[in-house]
Amino acid sequence: MKNNNQAKGWKSAALFGVLVTLLLLPPRPIAAAQADVNAVVEAAAQILYHNEGSYSSVNPNDNGAVSIGKLQWHGWRALSLLQTIVKADEAQAQKLLGDALYQEIVSTKDTTKWSTRKFSTKEAAAVKTLLATDESKAAQDLLAVKDITEYIEQGQRLGVVNEPALVYFADLANQGGAGAAGRVALSASKYTGSYAAVTLNELHQAAVCDSVMGNSAYLKRRFETYEYAAGLGWVYCSPSDSYIPYDYVSARDSGAAWVQRALNTCMNAGLAVTNTYDDATKIAVTRFQSANQLTVDGYAGRDTIVKLMQMVFKGTTSPNPDTPGDNTTQNPTTPGNPGDTLTPGNTDDITTPGNPGGSTQEPDIPIQKPLEKTVLKSPKASYAVNDTSKGFQLSVTSTHTQEPLTYRSSESAVLTVNGNGAVKLVGAGKAEIIVRQRQTDTYEAAQLNIPVTVYSTDPSDYPKPTGALYAEKNMKKQHVQWLQATLIALGQADITVNGSWTKSMTKLVTEFQKKCGIAADGIVGDQTQDMLKQMLAVQAKKPETTIKCSAKANTLSWKKYTKANRVYIYRKERGGSYKRIKTITNMKKTSYEDRTAKSGATYYYVLKYGMQQNKVIVKSQSSKGVTGIRK
Repeated sequence: MKNNNQAKGWKSAALFGVLVTLLLLPPRPIAAAQADVNAVVEAAAQILYHNEGSYSSVNPNDNGAVSIGKLQWHGWRALSLLQTIVKADEAQAQKLLGDALYQEIVSTKDTTKWSTRKFSTKEAAAVKTLLATDESKAAQDLLAVKDITEYIEQGQRLGVVNEPALVYFADLANQGGAGAAGRVALSASKYTGSYAAVTLNELHQAAVCDSVMGNSAYLKRRFETYEYAAGLGWVYCSPSDSYIPYDYVSARDSGAAWVQRALNTCMNAGLAVTNTYDDATKIAVTRFQSANQLTVDGYAGRDTIVKLMQMVFKGTTSPNPDTPGDNTTQNPTTPGNPGDTLTPGNTDDITTPGNPGGSTQEPDIPIQKPLEKTVLKSPKASYAVNDTSKGFQLSVTSTHTQEPLTYRSSESAVLTVNGNGAVKLVGAGKAEIIVRQRQTDTYEAAQLNIPVTVYSTDPSDYPKPTGALYAEKNMKKQHVQWLQATLIALGQADITVNGSWTKSMTKLVTEFQKKCGIAADGIVGDQTQDMLKQMLAVQAKKPETTIKCSAKANTLSWKKYTKANRVYIYRKERGGSYKRIKTITNMKKTSYEDRTAKSGATYYYVLKYGMQQNKVIVKSQSSKGVTGIRK
């Protein structure tokens, strides 16, 4: 499990560190002085938090028992952490957990009972809330540092001194237990001849070759941890070795030298180690893939890299694809007998110093089951709304609740969405709401893209029709959208501007025509279009007005506007609100005398043009206000 907030920036730091190590730093002895524990613990903490969880992470059933928190403490260790959190604020804990779960946590003495304790959905939600408290975060921080320190010290007691290797060792110990980490370290030490000579590279290869920690389900974590540890700035490999890539992209960018050395070792490719993924390297990769029944494309993908790692570490050579029947042979000169096949539980010569991730015995790690499919569902597959519409709430469900859903808008200029799935419309356009749920130990990651179209309600955003509009006609979508936006702008419809002509559109047009007192045939011909255009023009017009005050009256004047057939005059006093005092229907007039204004009083005036067509009334924007004091 991963916490993206805690892991922010580590990949770029890793890449930078890799390049610095490869190109700039001078080599130094691998068996250097014992690493500073605090510095290694701090470095290991970041990748463990990234690989495991957040403060409030809850996995209700993690291989048979619950796991919780930023290091995914499992089973009885989860109980121990919860007991510590509860003691910090018992009243708060009881309120958040509920009486039954609270009493179970505080009263359980036999911690082994929690080795198989799983959470119901309700219990998981309650514990998740408790884990998010300040008391929980403080307890988790202390326990995490204590555990990670013990992981590092275990590696040091074995004799590992390379700092990046110790960081990697801590991740192995946290995921698989002390026994698994010790087994991998032992395998690496047999390859190098001693624990002190083990670097990150050998430990990584030993882990990938391990039957448990190298399980295909764990490979992504193995390589991500390697990438991170290699980028910390410490020397992570011997002078004759280099960065181990994960796939073709990382091989091309910084790992081609390792691929070239590996091909030379495994199949006597005779490549010059240039650290450039050139044609010769591609040809050699093609031959290697063909000889090992891999996908043949010349690009060192993950499967090719892993196969090379296994063959290099175990000291085997690739069969020659040009020679039938050439079987894989052991390399008798490999130091430390790296060709030995290690089995889970082989911890010869290891004194396991207490596993802070579980019992002091090596845990019985089950074979990784295939991850269950995560299915995200939304009651609506897509949304089509107007830019004037209110926002809406998404209701996406998942087949599990082990991880929260996250939401993101692909176009923030169109819409935004918060962490709870509440959508706010910003402007017209198209966007996708991207709903994600990250992978857990039992469920696959999943993503659901929900398309959203936000239509403009401004008629000027669409081309005006060039002919009549009606149901039976094959019309351009944008012409219908102009009509729909126009009816909305004039207050004559509550519809979505989707360009679709349905029976409801015919009904709306017919009703509008009836209100206007013209032939109600449902056809938007020249007469109806001209009327709509005229109304839009009036609505958009802003009158210009002036005022002159005398003892006789406050006289308002305006410019003549032929498209309007009304002028509305509004007035207010200081502190009051505007009220209509006059409607001018004689459009030859361009002034009005307000003789009802009191002498010496201050008045404010605004004007509006208007168009009335039978029962339909459209008003323009208000003019800029003018102030008058009758003398």
